[in-house]
Amino acid sequence: TRLSEEAATVRGLAGERLGIMAANIATLAAGIAIAFEASWKLTLVVIGLLPVVALASSLELLAMAGDTGQQTEEKQELEAAGRILSESVHGVRTVQAFGLEDVLADVYGKRLLKPYRSARSKAWYAGAGYGFSQCGQYGAMGLIFYIGGLWAMDGDLTLNDLMRVMMGLLMSAMGAGQASALAPDVGKAAKAAKALFRIVDFRPEIDSASPEGATPAKVSGDICFRDVHFAYPTRASRPVLRGL
Repeated sequence: TRLSEEAATVRGLAGERLGIMAANIATLAAGIAIAFEASWKLTLVVIGLLPVVALASSLELLAMAGDTGQQTEEKQELEAAGRILSESVHGVRTVQAFGLEDVLADVYGKRLLKPYRSARSKAWYAGAGYGFSQCGQYGAMGLIFYIGGLWAMDGDLTLNDLMRVMMGLLMSAMGAGQASALAPDVGKAAKAAKALFRIVDFRPEIDSASPEGATPAKVSGDICFRDVHFAYPTRASRPVLRGL
């Protein structure tokens, strides 16, 4: 239901993910301070590469997550395939008696075709994103080592300061990238929280808990069936009730 889904969205952000975002922001601030204290020149070079590293880290997080969120149509197809499989196994004797093994296998395969194609397409994007993220991170490290090595040979920088700048800012960039990857969840949680509070704060015009007003002393009624026709969805051609 809508209430349970929105509550789960808010709970997912307010728990572990909120702590991860706070830790990443604190890491970013501390890393920049340490880097400027070690070498302001190399820090400016690294800051120029921060967008690349942050983007690469964000793509890595998304690629590792695998974009597990599925579209509504895909979910419906998977649910339909699951129902077919469950009913087939549950009624395996009936399936075998009518010789419907191949028919149900074909229907099950068709239901899985669309989710399979979608998952295969997402796998290509996830692989490309992960590859770019690794290229960006290690490429930035290599460039920083190269420039820092040149300055170290000229005596303008020590190896200790080089490592402090590189590790401080690169870890900060990775943390910022992971925090930005969680930003969409913040928006979803905010919308879900507003919707939840609208439900909580809603006051109906009729108070069902109020003892005021006229109440019937006795409630009675009859149920009557007229011309009722019914058939199970899986066996639409086999009616169960015929004009009851």
